[in-house]
Amino acid sequence: MGWQKKGLGHSYDLISGHAFMSGARSRMILACMIYCKLCGVCNVAERVGKEPEEHKCCKHYEGSSKGMEAFAALELVKKVTA
Repeated sequence: MGWQKKGLGHSYDLISGHAFMSGARSRMILACMIYCKLCGVCNVAERVGKEPEEHKCCKHYEGSSKGMEAFAALELVKKVTA
């Protein structure tokens, strides 16, 4: 799992992360997942009290940052075995 921000110690406040699964023999990437907890368009609309305009929302993970890594690993396995 990769992170967009370097955490020190036990800080689990990351907004996004990415995960890759590679083959043991082929050493090629088999699947990748990118997770984001915030969307800039939705956040701005919420701040001004309006409905966000139609857009491709990048917010597709809800939960703790600490659980993002385990969730990504499970989704990668599902994606590869499907």
